[in-house]
Amino acid sequence: MSDEQVSHARSRIARAANLALSATRGPQHAIQHLATLQSVLEMLKESEVDLIDALHRGGYTWGQIAAVRRTTRQAERQAHLRRQAERDRPAIDRWFDRFMAGERRPVPQQTIPASAQSEGQEHTPRNPVRDSPDSGQIPAVAG
Repeated sequence: MSDEQVSHARSRIARAANLALSATRGPQHAIQHLATLQSVLEMLKESEVDLIDALHRGGYTWGQIAAVRRTTRQAERQAHLRRQAERDRPAIDRWFDRFMAGERRPVPQQTIPASAQSEGQEHTPRNPVRDSPDSGQIPAVAG
């Protein structure tokens, strides 16, 4: 187990605890509490990742680590592979992924009838009331 990695994780945990305690002192707004909480969570998550990696390199199995974290061996192994891939990616890619996270929705495509797809023709949407066979009659309202 890497003593340096464990030492960094422990000091990060201590900093997170001090930061959390600082939120209980003095007047603060809810938005400041949220910002503090976010920082504490990030610091603890980084510490957790370092400790898990150090434990696994130190000879602990994924099953042992999973038992402590109340997950499965497979979930721990897959999470480790995701973390490893994330660390190997360039920082700009990670930034771009976070920046574009809200933009990854498929854009609905309008269906254009085959008759309107030929060049030079414009598509006019069909009006179901105006273009119905009995368009001279007023449609009945269900009531």
